[in-house]
Amino acid sequence: MKFRIPKPLKFTALVVLGVFLLIILIPLPRPLFDTPRSTVLMDREGRLLGGRIAQDEQWRFPRETQIPEKYKICMIRFEDKRFYLHPGVDLPAVLRSLYINLKAGEILTGASTISMQVIRLAHPGRPRTIRVKVLEALQALKLELVNSKEDILLYYASNAPFGGNTVGLSAAAWRYWNRNPEELSWAESALLAVLPNAPSLMHPGKNRELLLDKRNNLLKLLAAEGTLDEMSLSLSIEEPLPEEPLPLPSLASHLLQRVLLEKGAGTLQKSTLDSSLQEMVNKELARHSKSHKIRGIHNAAVLIADLESGDVLAYAGNSPDDGSGIHGHSVDIITAPRSTGSLLKPLLYALSLQNGLILPDQLIKDTPVFLGAYSPENFHRSFDGAVPASQALIRSLNVPFVHLLQEYNYQRFHGELQVLGLSLPEDADHYGLALILGGAESSLWELTSLFAGLGRRLKNPDDEAPFFDLRYDPDENTVHRKSLSPDAASLWFTFEAMKNLVRPEASWEYFQNNRDVAWKTGTSMGGRDAWAIGVTPQYALGVWVGNADGEGRPGINGLKAAAPLLFDLVRQLPEESSATSDWFDRPLEGMHLEKICTVSGYKAGPYCPSEDRLIPLKGVSTINCPFHQLVHLDQEELYRVDSRTTPIREMHHQSWFVLPPVQEFYYRRIHNHYKPLPPFKGKEEGSRGLSFLYPPADGIEIKTPRLLGGERGEVIFEAVLRDSQSLLYWHLDDDYIGFTRYDHQMGIMAGSGRHRVSIVDEKGNSAERSFYFSN
Repeated sequence: MKFRIPKPLKFTALVVLGVFLLIILIPLPRPLFDTPRSTVLMDREGRLLGGRIAQDEQWRFPRETQIPEKYKICMIRFEDKRFYLHPGVDLPAVLRSLYINLKAGEILTGASTISMQVIRLAHPGRPRTIRVKVLEALQALKLELVNSKEDILLYYASNAPFGGNTVGLSAAAWRYWNRNPEELSWAESALLAVLPNAPSLMHPGKNRELLLDKRNNLLKLLAAEGTLDEMSLSLSIEEPLPEEPLPLPSLASHLLQRVLLEKGAGTLQKSTLDSSLQEMVNKELARHSKSHKIRGIHNAAVLIADLESGDVLAYAGNSPDDGSGIHGHSVDIITAPRSTGSLLKPLLYALSLQNGLILPDQLIKDTPVFLGAYSPENFHRSFDGAVPASQALIRSLNVPFVHLLQEYNYQRFHGELQVLGLSLPEDADHYGLALILGGAESSLWELTSLFAGLGRRLKNPDDEAPFFDLRYDPDENTVHRKSLSPDAASLWFTFEAMKNLVRPEASWEYFQNNRDVAWKTGTSMGGRDAWAIGVTPQYALGVWVGNADGEGRPGINGLKAAAPLLFDLVRQLPEESSATSDWFDRPLEGMHLEKICTVSGYKAGPYCPSEDRLIPLKGVSTINCPFHQLVHLDQEELYRVDSRTTPIREMHHQSWFVLPPVQEFYYRRIHNHYKPLPPFKGKEEGSRGLSFLYPPADGIEIKTPRLLGGERGEVIFEAVLRDSQSLLYWHLDDDYIGFTRYDHQMGIMAGSGRHRVSIVDEKGNSAERSFYFSN
């Protein structure tokens, strides 16, 4: 007998098949939610640092990635207790709702599941009709078919309304309690579970009691089911409702702005920042900005990074906004190119050590130098003649480093800077020797990256690629730049000098600190940029102070404006872990013990006072001291003699320290112990071929001329020089004021009273005149 399927069963099967096909064919939006999102910045622990509202003026954070357990329990119990049991439509709930509503003759309850609510949230403009409800049910079934239950919960939590312009769980948690959703209490979780059902109740003074009852009823229901104990229930019911939404944190607004520009709106950026360190930086920046403002300095920026990883720990792109709208506080200074000032001097010092060009304390020239028509000067407008290279770095002298760059080759230095990460958009000839004095531009981001790389090389001498850009995104892959220069040994001597950094314009003031730090300041031409960079075995710090619009001010210099902020930050940095030493280890494998002249810092020659010192390996190939020579004196030691005038047995032989003439002229003015070579016995010195034409004699009174407007004019001083090709260096009251060639005339203007003008030629010959200026 042939088996026949009953007609009712056939009909049911066809209906089920038809519904299934309809579910398969019915479309879902792709993406399901295409609404604009807020841009959100989090710290390394997932705490909110700041956010930018979405384009539609809603606080709608990027999609949730996880749901806290408390909120999930509350949400499912209130909205859809059989969520994990139904396929998107809860048929028993539909039948129950139908029975209750028909019996009452009005709609008292609904049967929407969370899945159906997700569909409704994805189509906010749909009318609430029977046909639309059926469509939502079919789309909910489709949603369940192509998504996991957890994904559906995430859709709901990310898009549910929570009152006003607050959308989504994370936005609600931060706007009402300034906390992560994971930190919400049972009462807070229960409130957010009931709120999407009637988000308008959240407005202060509008049916607040009804909202409180809804929350507490849910809490009592959870307690009755054993989810909460009596104590938790009692404490939860006592919690008040939040008032108006709180402002979101704004701890790193310029980094948030950078994320928006680099990664687009709607990004949820978990960063490498440390929120406690960021708060400390913001506080110090605000405090220092108050004193800067009095001096007409309106902007500053701070960057702190972990030395080993290059992770940015604090990012303050500008001073707090003063509300004026005219000082450029919205500008992110950290990425803006600015003149580097003296910040590249440590690098030139280290490279010169590595290449055997100098030794750590070797005397280098500090005499006038000319770059075309430009003659760079030291900050104090005088010269030392010769100065130990380490002291030139410690005191940040300009002229010795120009001489050093001349010897090192500025094209070579330019290329090495680019390898190490500085962008330098122009070719080397564009910058020339001014490269070492701030002729190039770089950013706080690049410069802090560079010094962090120097610290990594010193900390890990075997790492061939320690140079890479800092990062604020923990998922960003860093691109390491391979470079063997400068080496660890040269950097150790460089950092030792930087530990003792001091500047003459601050009366040799030392910054005392209980933590060693290698640091360098920089000031650009015209007082437009003040820099301070510091490195410890754990951190790299960068500080910039100035005006965003480039306006120079007298108070904008590295030592007075940037260094105090740097050291206030260093003092408050977290202590290094026990695994990190207080200072960098000495890389002995890159050093050699050598006898060094204690006066010149060169390798000791046969006539030098000497002591054993460590030097970089390449220093072994440097020349012996060129300044100590053996001289033969008469018995009174007043004259030099030779065998033509004095028997050898009557000579006194002495080691004598002799500098080249121009270096000697400046050196002996500040080194009283320096003794020039005695003259040869029996030989006249002869004319120096150098004299003043005006003033004609010492001590004369000169009346200051007045211009048509009544202001003081210049007095023209004139000198004559036998060697017409030689340069003549002019000084007023020991301050260098310029040079002349061919026609030796110099205009001088000074206040009333006694003054002294001095001149020196390239052979070290000198002359001077004292005079009086009167009105």
